[in-house]
Amino acid sequence: MKSFDREIREYESINDKQVRDKEVAVRSLDEMEDVLSRENPWIHGTSCAFVLNEDRTKILMLYHNVYDAWSMSGGHMDGDIFPLEVALKELEEETGLVELVEVYDQPVSLDLIAVQGHWKKGDYVNAHIHLNLTYLVIGKESASIRPKLDENSGVDWVPVEALEIKCTEPHMLVIYRSILERVGIMRNIEGGN
Repeated sequence: MKSFDREIREYESINDKQVRDKEVAVRSLDEMEDVLSRENPWIHGTSCAFVLNEDRTKILMLYHNVYDAWSMSGGHMDGDIFPLEVALKELEEETGLVELVEVYDQPVSLDLIAVQGHWKKGDYVNAHIHLNLTYLVIGKESASIRPKLDENSGVDWVPVEALEIKCTEPHMLVIYRSILERVGIMRNIEGGN
């Protein structure tokens, strides 16, 4: 299993956004302390699971209470160095999904995600950046799922073609489209080759 640092440095970007995000990510790792901790006031290492059902027609999404939006599962590294482990732990905690068909051990996305300042559990969290790695997971659609009510108020399988309607965060929609393109789904939906 690869460390967060190694995954960032070895990540193969597929578009200009990811090239630039990777440049900033590597520089952040080289120049900043505590990137894997929330103690860093500017940038926090995070890891997510982008979960598709077995026939790759639906995405498992949760309604994130802090962001007031449908999102993929994920969380902070909080000192852990293995991003895939963090993504899978967060997936189980946030959705209850434990029946996985396949887990890809290389990230499908590397992104810098701007997080607005917000209140969480009575404390103010300043605006910052999530330095995020996302892993593709295939989950059993028939498996039991449930929300983690202190973090999200819903979990649902969203048809890929409904993503544009369900996702109300334009900056995240760019990331989701890029992931779907990387795994070959957007071309199929849009009729491309």
